[in-house]
Amino acid sequence: MIVLILITVAFCSYNSEALDQFKKDQDLGAEWHYVGEQDLDTNAKAIDINDKIYYKLKHKEIDNE
Repeated sequence: MIVLILITVAFCSYNSEALDQFKKDQDLGAEWHYVGEQDLDTNAKAIDINDKIYYKLKHKEIDNE
């Protein structure tokens, strides 16, 4: 149990800047989308696991009609 808490705290403190940005983007309407296993895209807003990503944070497309 303690190990799980320590891993969570370490993850949050190591990624706090990215997590803050994810929250700001979500407040502006971005949503997480499952994209399947893909190689790490350094330009995408995503959380990687062993240089693979499964979800990307994307803004909703605006319909101009």
